[in-house]
Amino acid sequence: MENNVIPLLKGQQKIKTYEVICEILNSFLPLERKVIILHLGLFGNKSHTDFEIAKLINESREDIQKAKETGLKKLKQKIY
Repeated sequence: MENNVIPLLKGQQKIKTYEVICEILNSFLPLERKVIILHLGLFGNKSHTDFEIAKLINESREDIQKAKETGLKKLKQKIY
């Protein structure tokens, strides 16, 4: 069974496996990981706003915004 993961680029190398994406996300703090998954709509989730995420995981919107900002920076660093 083939994974339906959109290929990402790291330099000239394609990152396309579920395992690699999971490995990257597992290096994040738990809140960052949850927020990024919900924000980007990964793993079959639909994408959510900060307000929706805050309600879903019972955190303040400010904490969600901070975790999203940090998580997106980390994701960018790992990919590029």
